[in-house]
Order: sequence, then C-alpha cells, then structure tokens
Amino acid sequence: LSDGSVLIAHEHDRLHHAKRPGGLILVAPEPLDDGEWLAFRPVELRVYRPMSPNYLMTPSTYDAWYATPRGRWIGDREFDLLRTLLEPRSGETLLDVGCGTGYFSRRFAREAGLQVTGIDVDPAMIAFAREQAPEIEFALADMKHLPFADASFDHVIAVTSLCFLADEPQVIREMPRIARCRVTLGLLNRHSLLY
Repeated sequence: LSDGSVLIAHEHDRLHHAKRPGGLILVAPEPLDDGEWLAFRPVELRVYRPMSPNYLMTPSTYDAWYATPRGRWIGDREFDLLRTLLEPRSGETLLDVGCGTGYFSRRFAREAGLQVTGIDVDPAMIAFAREQAPEIEFALADMKHLPFADASFDHVIAVTSLCFLADEPQVIREMPRIARCRVTLGLLNRHSLLY
C-alpha cells in the first residue's frame, strides 16, 4: 500500500482476482502479465505495518492452519516423512530448531515418544508452544548460535524455519554440531504446495 503497509491473506486456495477499495484486497508474490494479482481465499486478513511487533501472523492463527483439512493433510505428510527420515526410537532426544508454535515438537513427543526441546527467537511463539505442551521444554534461542554443547541431541530438525533467516549457512553449520545421529531439514521452495 502507499503507506508501506502490507496486506496478507492466510489460506492457500487460489481465487479469481484481487480487488482494491471496498472489496477484498489480496496481495500475492507477484502480478500476472496482465496486471492482475494471484489471490488467496482469506481466512484472516489483517494490515501489518513493517517492523511492527505484529508483522507476522499470530501463533494461534498459524497453529490453527494445521487443523484445517489441507493443513492436517500436509502436517501429517510432513510428520510421516520426518519420522521416516529420522528413524527415531522412543526415549531419544530431539531439538526442534525454529519450532514456532511447537506443532512438530508436540507430534514427536506425543507420537514418537521423544524427549523434545524446541527453540525459537519469537517470544510469542514460545509462549504459545508452552501453553500447548507444558511437558516439552521450549526456550528462546538464536538458531545461528545454538546454546548447546556438541552432540547434545540424538536428532535435530528445522522445519520451514530457515526460510525466515538471512544467514542459512550458519544455521546449517550449527545443527550437525549438536546432533549425535541425524539432522533433517524441511524446506519450502518455489515448487512447494505451500509457496
């Protein structure tokens, strides 16, 4: 918008066209050749001011997406794939780097029987994660400088968290340092269903 605000719609189903004043105002990554915008069906439509504390969606809105039919399907596929790649055994330890709301932390603790620690830099995400799973240890920590000794965890995961960083290589160097067994990354790319 002209004042530098950004409008964000949360849901991943495409619509027809974006409309300006008086109608839906939806912003997508880039305009089509004819000047029209790709648009998404709004579940929540909010104005975000750059650099404001509310620039990103709320933790509850983010986590609620996993309860939608599409979110549940994608979350289940991602969890199954991560679990297959890690081959964890009950009682092993896992660090969830950039855990956000703790969705995958909860699933690994409750469904795979792992001792999970989740870290994130967002205090609101950590507070939400703690409310949802008080049995899991969640902490504020910088992904680029993980506050753990070498080989502290059996497994380390980072699921769609590297896309929020400017220095992915530093995090990718840190994760193997603290893992005894495996490190698994979940990444979004331009070919992802969620991009």
